[in-house]
Formats: sequence, structure tokens, C-alpha cells
Amino acid sequence: MTALKKAYPEFERKRLSRRGREIGAGGKFKLSLQERVFMTLFFLRHYLTFALLGFLFELHESNAYRNLEMMKGFLREHLPLPERVGEKKISLLRICWKRWQR
Repeated sequence: MTALKKAYPEFERKRLSRRGREIGAGGKFKLSLQERVFMTLFFLRHYLTFALLGFLFELHESNAYRNLEMMKGFLREHLPLPERVGEKKISLLRICWKRWQR
């Protein structure tokens, strides 16, 4: 978590530099960095709806979505996130189909 805390300010500076407002202007996050990282990892593990995720973390579902999308971008840069790959299912289906045809 220490490495993420060190890398986060630079990520936030890049993200906010694209906006029209000055850096530091606007609303503050309701959740801390640790809570947002946990929420993201929890979502990636369980794939909840944003309404349920918002309920669990006391956010509106739209804020849960925005926080999640931003944190996924941040974590993608700093942690190896697994991607969903459907190839194994396809190859398993092909194997089953070939065996069934015999």
C-alpha cells in the first residue's frame, strides 16, 4: 500500500491537469485511498452491481462507478490486474464438441 500511496499524487496530478479547474478545486473524495483501492479489488473479485457496491461503501451508484473506473486506471498502471479471457471456455467447448462427435 505504501508504494500506491507514493504513486497516487502523480496519478492525481495527471488526471486533474486535463480538467478546466485548478488542481485541488472541486469536491473531495468521500472514501480514502485505501478504501477506494479495497472497493476496486472487492468489485473485481465479486463483480457486484454498482447499486450494491454503492450501498456497501455508502456512495451513490454513479459515484461508485466513477470511483471504480478511476481506480481501475490507477491500479492498472501500478498492479498487474488479471483480464477476463474467454479463450479457455472456447477451447473447452471445442474439446467437448469433438468428444461428443465421436
